[in-house]
Amino acid sequence: FSLALRMIAKFVTLVDNASNLGRLDYSSLSQQTLIEMAFDKITKREALRGSKEYPSSLKDWPILKFDEEDKVTEIYLQSSTNEAKHLRGSLAVEWLPSTVESVFLVRHSLSGTLKLECLPADLVEFVVSSNELSGSIILTNLPKELG
Repeated sequence: FSLALRMIAKFVTLVDNASNLGRLDYSSLSQQTLIEMAFDKITKREALRGSKEYPSSLKDWPILKFDEEDKVTEIYLQSSTNEAKHLRGSLAVEWLPSTVESVFLVRHSLSGTLKLECLPADLVEFVVSSNELSGSIILTNLPKELG
């Protein structure tokens, strides 16, 4: 009887620990990881960050601006006639670091749906006009400064 009880106790412990496996704590991820995840589906991103195997430091990304603590606060790139700087693909805004306050990605070929409900809470500017975005726009859970 005691062996069966110990086995049940171990099973309950395993089940309890397994319930946390699917949860990801975004705050535990580095800004480098978050930005790379946000831009993962962008083609020609090598022009922004180097190769996927050897990504450059965020400080080397020409579209990023930082605060005095080297946290990303701004993402800015307005497309021009320079094809190398023209972004294509989808931006995963749910991966943007919580420190981002401004996003300005105008006149590119960004496509897909943006999960606006996942924007950083302190975001004050979000401009993605003249792109090829599609899908529903959900405006009920925007950051306070945008709402």
